[in-house]
Amino acid sequence: MINLELQLSVEDLRWEGLLNEPLETFFKKYIYSALTCSSVLNNMPKHIEVSLLLTNDQNIQELNQEYRGKNKPTNVLSFPQEENISILKNMDTCVLLGDIVLSIETIELESKQQQKLMHHHLSHLIVHSTLHLIGYDHETDEEAEEMESLEIAILQQHNIPNPYESDSAYMV
Repeated sequence: MINLELQLSVEDLRWEGLLNEPLETFFKKYIYSALTCSSVLNNMPKHIEVSLLLTNDQNIQELNQEYRGKNKPTNVLSFPQEENISILKNMDTCVLLGDIVLSIETIELESKQQQKLMHHHLSHLIVHSTLHLIGYDHETDEEAEEMESLEIAILQQHNIPNPYESDSAYMV
């Protein structure tokens, strides 16, 4: 069993009231699901902290420029603290996995453009970014396939459809 601490910062008040449940409850649920799926659980420390910043396009664009050299807003940024999390799995102290930053404007726009329910799209992004924090990536086709199949399996546990397919039954 993993003890998950979430350090949540809300920089843009448009995040408040966005979901039908408290923001911390929502995000902890999907972060926890990503960390406890069968293929990663055995490599996880028992006490984990994740920092989550809920912001807007202006602020995420500044971070994207500073850390990735891309002068444009994005939906999510992930900043892992450790390169190999599995070497920390036996630590007794709390392990900071890293930081996740989400932009409300880009996520809302994508949700509308892709005709996805907001909570489905947001669930996918938080699972995706959590997997980045623990070392998953999608730089090669093989890595992308592995990461995407894991995301799909995690989201299916919550009755959220495959985010890489369009399914009119789940559209807005």
